[in-house]
Amino acid sequence: MGISDWPNHTDRVTAKKFASIYIIWSALWVVGSDYVMHVAMHGPNTVWKIESYKGLIYVLVSGFILFMAVRERDRKYKRERMQTESMLKSLRHSGLIGIYEWADGKVIDANSTLLEALGYTREELLSGKLDRATITPQEFWPADELADQQVASTGKCALYKKEVFRKDGTRLSVLVGRARVEGDPNRGIGYALDISETKQLEERQTQLQHQLFQSEKLNALGQLAGGIAHDFNNLLSIIIGYTSLTESKLGADSSVRENTNQVLKAADSAKNLIRKLLAFSRKQILNPELLNVNELISDLSGMLTRVLDERVKLELRLGPKVGNIEADRSQIEQVILNLVVNARDAMPHGGMLSIDTFSASFPQDKHSDMEGEYEAIRVSDTGIGIDDSVRLRIFEPFFTTKQDNGGTGLGLATVYGIVKQSGGQIDLESKLGEGSSFTIYLPKARALTIVGQTAGPAVSTSAAGSETILLIEDLTELREMIATMLRSKGYNVLQARDGADAVAIATSHFAPIDLIVTDVVMPKLNGPEAVRQIRTRRGGVKAIYITGYSNQALTGEEFSRNSITVEKPIRPDTLLAKIRELLDQDQTSSRIGD
Repeated sequence: MGISDWPNHTDRVTAKKFASIYIIWSALWVVGSDYVMHVAMHGPNTVWKIESYKGLIYVLVSGFILFMAVRERDRKYKRERMQTESMLKSLRHSGLIGIYEWADGKVIDANSTLLEALGYTREELLSGKLDRATITPQEFWPADELADQQVASTGKCALYKKEVFRKDGTRLSVLVGRARVEGDPNRGIGYALDISETKQLEERQTQLQHQLFQSEKLNALGQLAGGIAHDFNNLLSIIIGYTSLTESKLGADSSVRENTNQVLKAADSAKNLIRKLLAFSRKQILNPELLNVNELISDLSGMLTRVLDERVKLELRLGPKVGNIEADRSQIEQVILNLVVNARDAMPHGGMLSIDTFSASFPQDKHSDMEGEYEAIRVSDTGIGIDDSVRLRIFEPFFTTKQDNGGTGLGLATVYGIVKQSGGQIDLESKLGEGSSFTIYLPKARALTIVGQTAGPAVSTSAAGSETILLIEDLTELREMIATMLRSKGYNVLQARDGADAVAIATSHFAPIDLIVTDVVMPKLNGPEAVRQIRTRRGGVKAIYITGYSNQALTGEEFSRNSITVEKPIRPDTLLAKIRELLDQDQTSSRIGD
């Protein structure tokens, strides 16, 4: 038969045509022959002759009509069969799809497309090595059994996805379907379409969606952590400030001094916690410099050895062509140290810890934000590995699997934040029982030199003064604490609740203003913008920026001269020293953190 079995639309038209001809012929013959007999009938012999000729002619003409109908149908059948066979032959040898014949659950024949995809020869096929159950992974047997039930009941099965084993043991993802031969329930034809590339694209898309979700979640957590750290920094500045002022008024033998010392020690611990939160939120202050990756690892190896258990062997595999990065040395050292400690804890019974360095280049890819050249540091261990549920949350702050060992959950969160703020990426590969590998990618340095900090003149031994200072701080309690501290040292203090208020005060105040001490992030008008506007009216007035964030907001002209920064939380002695340093120096600009 052809692609469609009898009767199809064309066959019905042909049948109707020949039936109509036969009916018309029969009617005309009956009517015509009876009329001739009526006219010519003169006796029995004449009747017999006419009936004989009438029957003979009817048989001949009817036979001719039937012959033409059968011949036409036969010709059509042959044409359709040739077309079908040609199409099947073209499809079989087109290389687009794998086609096979099966009988009693075994593949008895297959086209070259399927054989090449599976890696078998035709001789191996004919020897019976392509048993369907053998080349199908066990987890797909239920799907095959369901398809068999569908074929048995309806003659064909719905399309479904599965995997098959190649000859070399690797897996091939395919879309399959099959149907039985009409009249033989144990034999049929099937096809398999290679969808490996499609599956890889789907997996890649799923992976990218997951990465996007994780990135958005970590960004949201980072914003939350940054906001908490900012508010906590302000509160801690107030605690440290008033405690320091109280301590300065105590005698050397006062029994209260021990209490104030304990408060300041606790404040220092809280300060370290805030720095970790700021690192995760990518808002900490960085001091980038030109670093050679291999030299950095080599210099750090001695300390890493002391951190590790004696049952853990450290191996350095430094790439010979690894170049420089532009980053904060102390922060990158902290990243490596945290990864090494994490690897050590993953090997409680000892193992191998390796640090590899290499260069990596990523082409432009619409699916990736890592275009460019990087220097990479990979920290690998042979420990217990990380399961998927932990891997999904491993960079979240305060998430830890080490509660019994005192883990805070900020180690890897800090690593993530530092790497991101340094313009890099971090990847994790891990399998349970096979260890883990953390790889950080940091942009290759393009600059030949990095300008370091400019050393200022020696700080005056006295922190006191009589100059006029404009203090800008939106948090009332913190502003009052700083003002109290400054006035206790003899300074004249003008207080402004935000940048706009400070501009108004500077405009209406006719006496000189020697220094501006300002917060950076404030409502209405931020610190740098307020300083810029005040400088248009008062020339190059000096400024100290108090900030808990990175220097990104301090990159304009307002920071290029007569300015320094002090990092939150504020220590009174540090702020007072910086004030005297800036007031006592001539036109010098520098960036000095706490």
